[in-house]
Amino acid sequence: MHKVDILLPTYNGGKFLEQQIKSLLNQSYKHINILIRDDGSSDQTQNIIKELAKVNDRIIVNEEIKENLGLVSNINFLLGISNADYVMYCDQDDVWFENKVEVLMKEMLNKEQDLGKQTPLLIHSDCYVTDENLKIKSLFKGAKPLQYGLEKSLFKFYVQGASTLINKALKLEIYPFINDVYLHDRYTHLCAEIKGRRFYLNKPLMYYRQHSENLVGSSSLYKKIKNIFLRDRFIFFQSTDRKLIESILREKYFENEMLAAYLKITSDKTSLWQKLRIIKFHKISMRLKELFIMIIKF
Repeated sequence: MHKVDILLPTYNGGKFLEQQIKSLLNQSYKHINILIRDDGSSDQTQNIIKELAKVNDRIIVNEEIKENLGLVSNINFLLGISNADYVMYCDQDDVWFENKVEVLMKEMLNKEQDLGKQTPLLIHSDCYVTDENLKIKSLFKGAKPLQYGLEKSLFKFYVQGASTLINKALKLEIYPFINDVYLHDRYTHLCAEIKGRRFYLNKPLMYYRQHSENLVGSSSLYKKIKNIFLRDRFIFFQSTDRKLIESILREKYFENEMLAAYLKITSDKTSLWQKLRIIKFHKISMRLKELFIMIIKF
């Protein structure tokens, strides 16, 4: 049976952590290890981890590095100590359905049989957005991620890390993380579109808990409007995302025309007419919101 490593970085997650870990241990797919590294929590997180690890040898706690690394570097560290052929990212405050690993692994093995294990593969699914008591509010992604290809992904964020399974070929492609990785799932997604394949299961396989301390999450309509229209200045792309894509082009895929096209579109030195021509030529997908902001800036 194929081993799966679940990477669980923790930091002050004591309020919901035990429920999440128990949902991992209750998976119908039993051949898993849960790799945990705490990032210097000041609450009860470390005690919860240690107590659960005492009674289940599938929980592997690493205490090699004591200082605070931050989320992205913590995940990069866990990737480095993983020796499984398949890896899943995990957040400390969600709850997984019992069949989540089983369903994603079945899809992964089918795709590897068709495309070969040497092909970098990313399989991901949807989830239910809930409040902190797991009351369902909505689906998170819906059918949107069924659009594939780098040209569809440059201005759109389709992949949620905690809903993701990757194979060894993709792990070797992304590890170690390059400079300017600000979201591990965004970086993993872009590399999969460039060098491998991504496949989306349009079904929820976990509860995505929303609360005041989430690092990244779905926003209310009010917050979305505020973020778009009440900024100091209009912008149709994220500066952190542009830095990441610039680093990917410079450090990994320096001949990729689509990445170069994105950098031209997001450059102040490119005229609006040139931007529109590049978008049309490369069939780059943008939401109306970004397109509108790009146009009115000129």
